[in-house]
Amino acid sequence: MFKSNGFSRDTHEEHLQRCELCVQGMETYEVELSFRHSWTTGMADHALSFKDILNAQNIEDAEWRGAVTALSTARDALYAFNSSARWMVKTIIDDPDMPSGDRRLIDEAFDIDDKLSKGFFNLTKNTRRLLHGQEKLLAIGAPWMLPDVMIDNLTDALALMEELADSAQKEHGEKLKSTEDVYSAREIGENLLRNI
Repeated sequence: MFKSNGFSRDTHEEHLQRCELCVQGMETYEVELSFRHSWTTGMADHALSFKDILNAQNIEDAEWRGAVTALSTARDALYAFNSSARWMVKTIIDDPDMPSGDRRLIDEAFDIDDKLSKGFFNLTKNTRRLLHGQEKLLAIGAPWMLPDVMIDNLTDALALMEELADSAQKEHGEKLKSTEDVYSAREIGENLLRNI
């Protein structure tokens, strides 16, 4: 019936439509075309299961996209907090009224020479460096430190970004699994279509 008509180039939705159409035709003309009943039920079962699997994949894809969007928002917030803290440190280091020894101490504690980017590892590393620098200055009772609210913002934003990164990675794994399920089911459906 559908042999040699390029069904392997169908999108997943077109494959589902083709299978549903095939089921309707087979149910209507099963006797006239001498279809085996097992072919009709096999195709009907495939159409139902493929629809469920395709819907599951669409849900997983939407959840993954939502997780990626949330991660991107959290990363932007952490980047803004990090930029603000680095700007404040740079302002103090460049302040001529601050004694040179204190400026050098602050510069060494925070070590903000690395370029800041929105990449996950770069942003995480630079945030941890700021937090570690604050701990060093706090331990020695330095004359200047970043404000507590800024440290709280950095700490909370870093924790949120790491949590959302784990969630996005988990969702990505589930998305890949659902995509694999769709392709496996699709292969079964194409074999059914070839046999009709």
